[in-house]
Parts: sequence; structure tokens; C-alpha cells
Amino acid sequence: MNSIEEIKSIRFKVFRAIDNERICQKYIEGHIHVLKIYGITQITSANIEWILNPNVYVLIAEDPETNEVLAGSRLHLADEEYSLPIEDAIGNKDPGVYPYIEKLRKEGGTGEFCGLWNSRKIAGYGIGSMFLGLTSIAVSSQLNVTTLVGLCAPITKQRSFRLDFIQEIKLGNNGEFNYPNENLVATALLIPDLDKLSHAEEDERKSIFDLRKNWKQKIIANTRRGEVNVEYDLVIRDITATDTIITLK
Repeated sequence: MNSIEEIKSIRFKVFRAIDNERICQKYIEGHIHVLKIYGITQITSANIEWILNPNVYVLIAEDPETNEVLAGSRLHLADEEYSLPIEDAIGNKDPGVYPYIEKLRKEGGTGEFCGLWNSRKIAGYGIGSMFLGLTSIAVSSQLNVTTLVGLCAPITKQRSFRLDFIQEIKLGNNGEFNYPNENLVATALLIPDLDKLSHAEEDERKSIFDLRKNWKQKIIANTRRGEVNVEYDLVIRDITATDTIITLK
């Protein structure tokens, strides 16, 4: 697979981070590589300590023939032990994020959609910005959360709105922060109703609810660069005998 024109098939999978070290490492390598390309080094979602967190779930898009990880994202569930990446990112700018997350956690459970990246091999297909976004939101219904938060860059802001995110004006400067540095702006986002998705565009909402009805399916997707055979395998499994428990050194 040497160019984006050769992408014909892709498979989406989800797993708990602590259950599969091998794919976590592939995800980490791909994410760090993309951040370095854009000169971004100080970003909290790139911290790899999440691989020890039992409440982190990883979604990947891979080549079904080679198993190469081409894109990925994560869902972090809020708990009393681990802070969310958004708290680590903006807590020094707006300490109000801590009681904000705690309130959402107690009101029904919350999590964060973060760590989104895609390789240049699939640039232009929308696999990272839209497919992984709607897949992550769909998968969240298997978890004990009713809301979802996130931070996004300007380039993904409008796409996030299509997926039911709204700008969280309760945080920062009307929801905006200079992050990960003073030259860049990030927007705090919230999905307030994961069960209904009342703010989502109709096409995206339909796709999310279709996935929630059938976690394992195959479709032909019309992307910005043509048709792609898409396979979804989105059942969250428990640890298996072949998986490796991770230890940080």
C-alpha cells in the first residue's frame, strides 16, 4: 500500500487498552509519528501512560490484509483514580474543568474522545475525522457513560459539530484555549446526550444508530476519494489468553 489511491478496504476494531499491548504499541507509534510531522510535541493525549488505565478503550482503522494500523482514537472513561486528558491539558488554564468533569461523572458517567490521528496514506478519505468519530460515539453506548467531552483543533471543529458535539462555553474563553501552545487554539466540546444525539446531522446520526444495532457489519462506503469496503468489528471483548498485560519500564 504505497499511496492513498490504493486504499480499497479498511477494518475498524475496538478493544480495552490493557488487553492488547501489541496493537497499543502500533497505535502509539502512528500517533507520535503524525504529531511529529506537524511539529506538535506537548499534547496530553500523546502521553502513553493510558495503556495502564483499565478504563481506556482504543479504536483503530487497519488494513484487513496487512493489519497495518492506519488511524486510531481513544475513549477515556472518567473515574476517581485517573484524570482525563482534557483535565491535564487545560487544568492549569481553567481549574473549573475539574469540578465540571466530576459533575458529569456523577450525573451519569462521562468520558473523553481523544487521541485521534490518521496516517498520510489515508489522508483525504475522511476515515480519521468522520469514520472514527462516529465509530467512537457509537461504541460509547457499550460503556457506562451518558456524555462525552473532547478538545478539537480548528480543522476538525465543524466535523465534530456534525457528530453531535457542541462547543462547551462553560470552559475557558467561550470554550476556547490556547493549546497545545500559544499559537494554536483548541475548542472544548461536549456531547450532552449520547443516547439521543439530538444535535447530530441526520446522516451521521443514522450511521451511529445503525452501528449500535449491529456491531459487526460490512458496508461499501462512499468516501471523498471513492468507494471503500468497510468492515466493522466493534464488540468490546474481555482479555484473552493471547493478550499481554502491559508493564511500563
